[in-house]
Amino acid sequence: MIIPSPTLQSATDLLQIEVFKEHLQARTEGEVMGIATIGEEDAPHKGDWLHSNVIASFLSARLKLVVAVGYTAMRIESGEAAGEEWYLPAWAEWFLRLLDCQAATNGIVEVTKEVALAFLGIVEEMDTLWLSN
Repeated sequence: MIIPSPTLQSATDLLQIEVFKEHLQARTEGEVMGIATIGEEDAPHKGDWLHSNVIASFLSARLKLVVAVGYTAMRIESGEAAGEEWYLPAWAEWFLRLLDCQAATNGIVEVTKEVALAFLGIVEEMDTLWLSN
C-alpha cells in the first residue's frame, strides 16, 4: 500500500465533491474559477490548462502550492511533495471533460462560479445515477 505524503493526503481530502461545492459556493458572483479548453491532449496551451483548469486552480489556492491536474491525475509541482502524483476521483474527471466539451467550439473559455456550479450539478446527477445502477 502506498501511503501519500501529508501534502498529497490534504489534496485528496479536498477532492470530495462536497468540499469542492462549498468552495465554489463561497466565491463571489461572476468570479472566474479557472479555464476550460479543447482538452489536455490537443490544447495549444496544454501547460496553461494543466495549471489553470478549475480543479487545478482550486487545489493550488487551497494548498498554496503549484498543482497540475489532467483528466485522470494530479501532480504536486512545488513544496516538499513536488513530483508526487495521485489519481483523481471519477467526478473530477467528468467535471473537467464536460467543461472542455462545452469549450470545444470556443477554444479557451473562462469558467465562472455560476458555470462551474451548473456543471457540478450535472456531475452530481451523473454520480447519483452511476451509483444507483
